[in-house]
Amino acid sequence: MTLNTVLQIGNTSGDNADTTFVEVGETFCSIAKVDSVSKVATYVGIYSFDALSLNESVDSMIEMIAPPQNNRSHLIVSPAFPQALLIPNKFFHLKASLLNSIYNLNHFYSLNDPIAEWQLINVYAVPLSVHKKITAQHSSVSFTHAYTPLLKIYNGFTSDYQLSAHFIGKQFRVMVKKDHHIHLVQTYTYSSPMDVVYFLLKICSEFQLPQEETQIIISGLIEENSALYKELHNYFLHLHFAISETLSLPEHEYPNHFFTSLHNLAACVL
Repeated sequence: MTLNTVLQIGNTSGDNADTTFVEVGETFCSIAKVDSVSKVATYVGIYSFDALSLNESVDSMIEMIAPPQNNRSHLIVSPAFPQALLIPNKFFHLKASLLNSIYNLNHFYSLNDPIAEWQLINVYAVPLSVHKKITAQHSSVSFTHAYTPLLKIYNGFTSDYQLSAHFIGKQFRVMVKKDHHIHLVQTYTYSSPMDVVYFLLKICSEFQLPQEETQIIISGLIEENSALYKELHNYFLHLHFAISETLSLPEHEYPNHFFTSLHNLAACVL
């Protein structure tokens, strides 16, 4: 077993859920069993692994999400790999060349999500081995990149200056909204809290986001008493934890913003 358990809530015994949600990135995956009609999650697990063991970890993940015999459950996979690009609708025909101009896409499988709300296409790539392993084991599977719910689902903030940061593992994905336009969606890797501060300050500078006015919306695996949060609080005046409640989750003691990406994915596809 190459998966390291970060957290688990609920259980899979006697599970009647008809839908499985999976988010998978370079060093983590999350799994949720959901009743799509009642929007009740019976199980949620978040796991980490070493990037070098991605293929073996995906094998372990697939074992965990294998549907029971005669169960025609639907699988919704949310790739969170950073090889993604937002393209205006009118340039969609250039998607392959545009994505290839930024990333080396040898051994990757390309997909795309239309985002009508912004007249954009999210064009992204999944490691070919990961895509093959998942689709070989599940006859009913659909893909929605992790950026897509972030773009499609209203976060409750109307400020002209917004920066959303979702943390998991040693990565965080950022979305910048300014003057009712999307200016950036990107994933960054960090080693220390000050790395995160540097990235966010640089983003604010590049996109002319005033530090004293920008609303920073935080989600994912970050706690209020953590060194990371305290460091962010030293540099930004307006820190908010994301509020998302699409699903009813099993009883747990974790902050609700830990599960923001799951709530947003459910809101996007159910």
